[in-house]
Amino acid sequence: MNSLAYLRAPTSRPLGGPGWWRFFRDWWLFLREGWSDPRSIGSVMPSSPVLARRMAAMTIWDERTWILELGAGTGVVTQALLARGAPAQRLLAIERSEALAVHLRRRFPQVRVVCGDAASLRRLVQKAAPRAHRFAVVSSLPFRSLPPPVGEAIRAEIAALLATGGQWTQFTYAVTRREVPAGFIRQSSSKVWINVPPARVDVFAAHPTVHPA
Repeated sequence: MNSLAYLRAPTSRPLGGPGWWRFFRDWWLFLREGWSDPRSIGSVMPSSPVLARRMAAMTIWDERTWILELGAGTGVVTQALLARGAPAQRLLAIERSEALAVHLRRRFPQVRVVCGDAASLRRLVQKAAPRAHRFAVVSSLPFRSLPPPVGEAIRAEIAALLATGGQWTQFTYAVTRREVPAGFIRQSSSKVWINVPPARVDVFAAHPTVHPA
């Protein structure tokens, strides 16, 4: 699909059609949750379809990989991953907001949705997918707005899961900042201007010095 397609207003359906209804319903739910917990949501708008597709395109998996989506929100990235062929039976969506988790279960009944805190990621994964050993982490978590100890705890959980391989795909609104989190190496990066605000998608792997927990 053309990267500008989502900007064009639909001409073949009325304003009150299903697509518009879903957009405004999801946006209102996202905004409501942002008001109640602004540091955990980190934005007043869900990710654009263009950003979601870029994240999905930069995520690599094979027949052994479990895809862990952190901060699944209203499901924009979830939908992009499924559209690209991600196996629903090995896609685990983790969302801290109970209201958003309920929404995700209704929208994607084929996907495992866990309501929980990514700071306890290994415990959540062990409970939901005890046989999983290889992971691709896809995160929409707003690390820049999280309390530093929380962000550090989540990154440590991700690094421990990726110590035997796999990747972490993360977007940020800090388009010009190039810091690499401790314990990781950057594999690739891509800017997405068609998003509010513009974003950058980074793909990280665990540093070779990180050992499995």
